[in-house]
Amino acid sequence: MKENKLIDWKIISAIIWLVFTVSLASWWLALGLKYSTEKKTMIVMEGLTLIFFVAGGGVALIYYVLQERKRNFKLNQFFASANHELKTYMASLRLRAEGLSEDLEGKPESEDASKIVSDTVRLELQLENSLIFSEPSNRQVFLEEIDLSAYLSGIKDQWPNIELIVQGQTSLKADKRMLEVIVKNLIQNAIVHAKATSIIFSLEANKIIISNNGDVFSGDLEKLGQMFYRHQHQSRSGIGLYLVQNLGNSLGISTSFKLSENGTLKIVLEQNNA
Repeated sequence: MKENKLIDWKIISAIIWLVFTVSLASWWLALGLKYSTEKKTMIVMEGLTLIFFVAGGGVALIYYVLQERKRNFKLNQFFASANHELKTYMASLRLRAEGLSEDLEGKPESEDASKIVSDTVRLELQLENSLIFSEPSNRQVFLEEIDLSAYLSGIKDQWPNIELIVQGQTSLKADKRMLEVIVKNLIQNAIVHAKATSIIFSLEANKIIISNNGDVFSGDLEKLGQMFYRHQHQSRSGIGLYLVQNLGNSLGISTSFKLSENGTLKIVLEQNNA
C-alpha cells in the first residue's frame, strides 16, 4: 500500500510538471503575440509546436509511470502467490522429512533423514531471506508479545543434529515472521560458518545472547552485518547477519557482535523499551 502511494506521487509530480511547462509555453506564446508587431505567424507556429511537444512529453511520462505501476502490481502479485505456494510446499516437505526422521530413529538411515530435515529448513530460510530482501524498507510490522523461551524450545526439532540450549526466560515485542528469520539466520550462521554443534541462547531482560561451541572467529567484527560481507571464502550470500541487523532495527532491537572467552563469535540482541 505504501509502495502505491510512492508511485502516486510520481504521477502527481508528472502532472504538476506537465501543467507548469504547458502554462509556461502558453504564457511565452501570449507574451510574444502581445509585444511582437511582426512575424506573428512564425511565433504562433513555434509556440504551438513547443506546447505540442511539451504536452506530448508530459503525457508520455504519465503513461510510462502508469505502466510502471501496473507492472509493479503484477510483479508483487506474482511474488505473493509464489511465496505462498513455495512456503506451503516447503512446510509440507519439512513435515514429511521430520516424520521420516522419527520413523527411522535408531536405524542407519536416520542420519540421512535428519540431513534432509536440516537441508529443508535451510532452503526455507534462503527463500524467506530472498523474499524479505526484495521487500521495500518500509515494510509493515505487526508487533506482539513473544515468549522467547517457549518459542526457541518449539523450533529445536528443526535442527535434529544440533543441540540448542535455552537458558533463562524473557519476552520481546516483535513481529513473529521477522523474529523467525532473525533466529534462523543466527542458528544457520553458527552452523555454516563456525561449524557449531551446540548453540546457546542466554535470555535476560529484553536481551538475547547467542554463543556456540564452534570454530574461533577469524573475520572482522566491524564489518559483520554489512550487506554481502563474507568473512570466509566458503561463506554464502553474506546477507544473513545483514538481515538480522536490519530486521532487528525495524523491531527496535540493537545488534552487537563480540568475541567470547574462547574466541568464538557472540551475538547480543537487545530491545530498548523506551
